[in-house]
Amino acid sequence: MRWPCFRGIMRGATGTDTMGRAGYVMAGNDPDVSTAGPETRVRPGARPARVFISYAHDDDDHVESVRSFWVFLRSLGIDAVLDVVAAQRPQDWPIWMLQQVRAADFVLVVASPAYKRRAEGDAGPGEGAGVQWEARLVRNEVYSDQEAAVLRFLPVVLPGRTKDEIPV
Repeated sequence: MRWPCFRGIMRGATGTDTMGRAGYVMAGNDPDVSTAGPETRVRPGARPARVFISYAHDDDDHVESVRSFWVFLRSLGIDAVLDVVAAQRPQDWPIWMLQQVRAADFVLVVASPAYKRRAEGDAGPGEGAGVQWEARLVRNEVYSDQEAAVLRFLPVVLPGRTKDEIPV
């Protein structure tokens, strides 16, 4: 199954698109989201969407792009989760990843060559175990409820990347 190409949160941030479902707000044409200024913010009292960002550590530039995307989402009031904060202390990473996927309203899968290779089972032994684990979690949810999964697991193509880097 190929996911629809998700061009990013930026469209929603302009107020021209909504990426949420009832009770979950990311940005867009929602009464609890203000788009009147240069920034989009969730109004007080509205529960922001919880987003987990799944990505591969391709190289330092890619990691910095993902970190910048995370900072951008948080600046909009989105409860975005990235491993950089959790990495500051010892973790049982498979449990941490499972908890993040379960707690997230949306899981954003950041397209890259390494993510695609690892998620599709083409990585060597021990290469990118985190992405391989997260991809397994995503596949299990897609397998159990494809209709819900395509609304919850969203591929993100950052600048400099292509939709061809989205895993199948």
